[in-house]
Amino acid sequence: MASSPRTTALPRTPPASRVDDEIRIDGPLTIPFVESWRTRLSAALDRSSAPTINLAAAAEFDAFGLQLLWSARCTAKAQGKSFRLSGAGEAFASACQSAGFDPVCFDRNPTEPS
Repeated sequence: MASSPRTTALPRTPPASRVDDEIRIDGPLTIPFVESWRTRLSAALDRSSAPTINLAAAAEFDAFGLQLLWSARCTAKAQGKSFRLSGAGEAFASACQSAGFDPVCFDRNPTEPS
């Protein structure tokens, strides 16, 4: 009995460019919560070529939260991805001012030269 050749389906290749994925920070971005948010932000960076971090519902930030956002931005840059914050309000601006950090730096596209 002759066997017919097997055909194996090739895995589907993801599209080269994806629609922005948004992750909503809906609580404090402070030291007790940074590790949990780090995990979520890392997953967003893995699945998206242009992650957007929505800060509209984030009520509190500290230096650790700011560092996490900056680290996510740097990771996006190293991977050649864009990165955007949206909904950054007074709590974010106040935390940046307290830390001596210019919030405008987050608005620069990390794939563009500084």
